[in-house]
This record gives sequence, structure tokens and C-alpha cells, in this order.
Amino acid sequence: MRRVFFTAISCLLLTFMVAGLVSCTKKDSSAIGGAASSEGKAARTRTIVDHTGAEVVLPAEIDRIVIAGLMPMPSVYCLYTGSSDRLVGIPASSKAAAENSLLIQAYPALADLPTDFEANDVVNVERLLELEPDVVFYGSSNAQTRQALDNAGIPAVGFSTTQAGYNTVETYAGWIELLGQVFAGDRRIDTGRAAEIVQYGRDVEALVKERLAEVAPEDKPRVMIAFYYDDAGGLRTSGSNFFGQYWIEVAGGVNVAAALSGSPSVNMEQVYQWNPDAIFITNFSPRLPEDFYSNTIAADDWSSVAAVQTGRVYKFPLGMYRWFPPSSDTPLAVMWMAKSLHPDLFTDFKNLMPGDSVTQTITVGAQNIGSDTVKIYLRPELTTDARLDADYVKLLKTNTDWITFTVTTPGAKESEPPQELDVTEPGENTENLAVDGNGAVTLAEGDFSNGVLLGTFKNDQSIDLDVTLAIALEAGNELQGLTAGVDWVFTAEVEP
Repeated sequence: MRRVFFTAISCLLLTFMVAGLVSCTKKDSSAIGGAASSEGKAARTRTIVDHTGAEVVLPAEIDRIVIAGLMPMPSVYCLYTGSSDRLVGIPASSKAAAENSLLIQAYPALADLPTDFEANDVVNVERLLELEPDVVFYGSSNAQTRQALDNAGIPAVGFSTTQAGYNTVETYAGWIELLGQVFAGDRRIDTGRAAEIVQYGRDVEALVKERLAEVAPEDKPRVMIAFYYDDAGGLRTSGSNFFGQYWIEVAGGVNVAAALSGSPSVNMEQVYQWNPDAIFITNFSPRLPEDFYSNTIAADDWSSVAAVQTGRVYKFPLGMYRWFPPSSDTPLAVMWMAKSLHPDLFTDFKNLMPGDSVTQTITVGAQNIGSDTVKIYLRPELTTDARLDADYVKLLKTNTDWITFTVTTPGAKESEPPQELDVTEPGENTENLAVDGNGAVTLAEGDFSNGVLLGTFKNDQSIDLDVTLAIALEAGNELQGLTAGVDWVFTAEVEP
């Protein structure tokens, strides 16, 4: 019986065109051992200290986890464990975000998890007990939830959103480190990757800060966060005591609302006084950059604001979760925002010019599939952002010969020319590039609805692939300023 799995990585913002591929690794649930008996679990416990400073007694083996009120945590949990296994309940807002993001594609089981055990940050203990959780992860500032869980005898681990002063990289690092403590010693869950994940986020932050170190204060753009902007025209921003302050500072900007605190409401007169050079809209707001450019938001007139006049209104992407609070996408968000404010300082994130190319090496393989074999495909899909889609279609219709993707392997012979893939709309490609286990590049026939066949693998087999994006030297001014968004979707077809 054939089994097909899908996973996706955060969209590439090809401005024109930012290159980069982020490989995505996902554990198959077959790698997870069976649950321990209730008798064995009761006999063995261990103690950790959570972000409230409380000692929490946990079963040695954790099989059922509920996340309450901590909306970004499902994405961080899935990043850390490589799986959604053992989650038995998540916040309703987390599921809503997942259904509109890449998280649900990578971990489709999230769509079936119950959310009715809490409402408005209040836990329904009776319903929660029906889920039989071994532990509940919750936001450490919610003392009411902690008291309810303690009274019910449910182990509760508090994760803080403020202990790092709204520094999203360090907050995210603190969550990963605490997850490492929670799962330490449980070989079924603990990936041992806590230190690696944390260091990567800190390395990205250090790289961005290093490149921005010489930027003079007068050269830093004045930035406003549109934290929420509803249909009635009510605008809330991010002051100094909120995540927006960190994002703006780490990306090399100046927060125009720094004199305010939290997420205060502001009016257009205040916006005119600030006259921000750049505006970033969070995913908690339905607004898009087009709404500002077209000046169609209620009675508010944005036409004279500098950010609108210069085309510097940006929407925080929705990757594995909303990018404004800490999430599994936090390091990527740091790079994206810094590049948006200072594109000339991040040449490796910068636009490609005619004649340029960029190559990214990815490793593709299979693990924990037993005696099965798996075919792995890669295909591009348009993002759901209407503005990006329109630009991408325009790009395709201009001249598809100008833009090519090439997939090769280090094992390919020099006498074998790389096989180029036409950049056409998904599902309309006519060639299917296959790479066999020996590293040779060959052409193969197949149903291209699954994308490019990267290889057929047995258990623990893998191969390195070089994926190159190239802009032809003949490319004309028609491409200038275009922005395209592409999601890279991996499909695994398992056959016994």
C-alpha cells in the first residue's frame, strides 16, 4: 500500500530573487516507541524547575501533552521533537494559525487535536482531565491556570514570554532549553538538539548585530509596528515594553513608539507626527501592504506617510507560526527583518541581478522506514499572498527562459551536463529530474504533479543535492522590482 506524506518549508521571498533553501527534516511516527504502562510510569518520576521557579514532578516517560494558552508553543514543540506525536490538545488560536500556515502541512495530525478544554485563557479542568495529560505546558504568567492545574493534580510546566525582556531569540532559546529538561533521558522524544537549536538562533542574532554595528544612528530607519489594525480603523502599535521593540532594534531600526509601552492604540495624527520610514504589519492584523498603498483603510489617509510613499510597508510572514511573537521561525524572522531594513548590508540575502546565480546544498534521505523504500519529490507552489502571486505570474509570463532551477549532485560526472528545470506554473512542467542512489543525474518519466523526483531511498540512505537558482544575462528591465513568493513542498511516497 502506498503512503504519501507532505511537508513544506517557509516560503522563499524572491525579491528579485532572494535565494535560499531551508531543508526540513521530519520524523516518521514509526520511530517512536510504544507508551509505557501506567504502572511503570507511576513508579518512576523526575523533577525539573520551570520558568516560575517551581519544582515540577514529571513522570519519567511522557506520553500525553496538552499545551494551554501558549499559542506559539506547538510550532516550537514540533521543531524540537520533529513530530506532533504525544500532543493531545492545543489552544484554539494555535490551530487556527496552523491551518493557515505551513505547520499543518508538515504535521497534519494537529488538525485533529481538541481545543475545547479552554476558552479565553481559562482552563476547563473537567474537560482537560478527559484528555488524560501527563503534563500541561502553559504561559507562566497565568497564575489562575497554574492554580487550577495544581488543584487537579496535573503536572504543569510554565514557559515565560517575558523573562528575556521580550528578546524573542532568548525567549525562544529559553523554551527550547526547558523542553530539553522536560524530555531529558526519554530516548523516544529527546532529540538532544536543544543546544544546537539555541546556538543557531544566537548565531543568527550575532551575525545581524555584527553587520549593523557600524550603522550610524541617523542612518537607522524610523519604524512603526502595526500590531493590530481592525476593519473599523482602530490601530495599535508596539511600544518599548513589547516584542516590537526588540524586532526593530535587532534589525537596525528606531521604534517611533518607544516612548509608549505595551501595545497602545494610536491615531493618525500621531502617525503623521512620527512619519515612519518603514511599517511592519503583524499577522494578528488582517491588513496587507496593498491596503496602505491603495489607501483603502476606513477613513484613514496613509498617502502622505513616508513608508507608503517609498513602498516600505511589510507584512510579517506566516511560516510555522506568526512571526511577531517567539516561534520556531524566530531566527528566520531576524534575518528577514534586518534584510528588509538594510538590504545593502546583507549581500548574501540580497537580490540577484542578471547573470547571477546562487546555490544551496540540501541533504535528502530517509530514516525510520524499516524495510520500505521511499521516493522523495520537491515541487514549488505559489504563496497565498495575492500580491506576491501576481508578481510571480507576471515573472513567469515575461520569459521563462530567463529563470532556471538546476538540481545536481556532487557525484555527477563532469561530462554529464546539469539538467535544467523550467520555472513554469506548478503542475505544468514537462520534465522530471531523478537522481539515483549512486549520485548520477538522469532524466526520468513520471507524474509531475508530485514535483521533481529527488531520489528513491532505502532506510538510512541519503544524498546531497545542489539546487541552483540562476538569472540569465539576457534578463531585461521587465523583471526589475518584482517580488515572488515560493513555498517548497516535499512529498514522500512510501512503498512497502
